[in-house]
Amino acid sequence: MIPKAFETDHARVMTGSRTGEAVIHGPADGRPVFDPAVGYSVPPDAQLLHEGSIRVQALSAADRSRIVGDQDLTTGSYLAAIDHDAARIPAGAVITFTTTSDGWLAGDQLFVRNGDLGTVRFERYLYVIDDVTATTTTTSTETGDAP
Repeated sequence: MIPKAFETDHARVMTGSRTGEAVIHGPADGRPVFDPAVGYSVPPDAQLLHEGSIRVQALSAADRSRIVGDQDLTTGSYLAAIDHDAARIPAGAVITFTTTSDGWLAGDQLFVRNGDLGTVRFERYLYVIDDVTATTTTTSTETGDAP
């Protein structure tokens, strides 16, 4: 039998393993509104969904690889861990790093593809990518094949 406070008690341990801080905003909801002060339509503000500690790790190459036709298209895919009791984070949400032990991540953004579900959790896992507009193609020189 699982004790009543099992998730909460164990979640404290996981929080200590997170080495960054981030804010997560939902995709802007609604139509742009004309702003006469700037002379064009501006999108609505995105809703703040979560603010707190985060841990990010790269997924294995196999998890990032997708065969399309005869090409291996690889995206920068990562697993992000946040508080187990965080509000639901929808696909399309944007993670912005405010503090991190990795200087390359400071101020960067990752984009949520989907979140992991489960009835017993110590953390909430989000599957994220680093660029929603492009993929990188593995070239013949990167794989060691002759050009």
